[in-house]
Amino acid sequence: MAIGILFYVFVLGNPANFQGGHTGPGAHPVEEGIGKWFGTVYMGGFVVPVLISVLLICLTFVIERFLYLSKAKGKFSGSELVRKVQYHLANKNVDAALAECDKQKGSVGNVMKAGLRKYKEMITVADLDAEQKVIIEEMKMIDDSPEDMLGEIFSREFFPGHPLGASITGTAETVRSFDHERTRKLGTRTPA
Repeated sequence: MAIGILFYVFVLGNPANFQGGHTGPGAHPVEEGIGKWFGTVYMGGFVVPVLISVLLICLTFVIERFLYLSKAKGKFSGSELVRKVQYHLANKNVDAALAECDKQKGSVGNVMKAGLRKYKEMITVADLDAEQKVIIEEMKMIDDSPEDMLGEIFSREFFPGHPLGASITGTAETVRSFDHERTRKLGTRTPA
């Protein structure tokens, strides 16, 4: 705002922009040159510094967004990163794929790196098959949702020791206890 006021008073309100060198009531801008335009804008009154300030804020925002987005783009394109990551994953080299994400240094690389870390965590647990890992990962999502977590706590406390108080998703331990044979037997069992 201060820059807008200073520009209004000292540049637009410069006496050289007005006939006779005075800027008071009844003053008229000079007949030609840039002073004519500056004097005319000055005659707009108190709203002019506000508009100048808004214009400067907009320009600052545009420049900041341009700089940020050009940095977020990264060192090389997202499609090139995806191609490199696919190559490393096809060769079962998650660490090299993570290193490619670090080299890219952009937002696509950061998002992909987060996903690759989760993937690496899932494939390093040797005692679970892929479906069990996915189910346990989805069960952990309840912890990320306050509404779901509150519902789980309410049911557990309101129905202690009763099946209604148990989590509908079960626990990681119950999911790990399933194997092919046990699941097959449950599927063939006739309801009582």
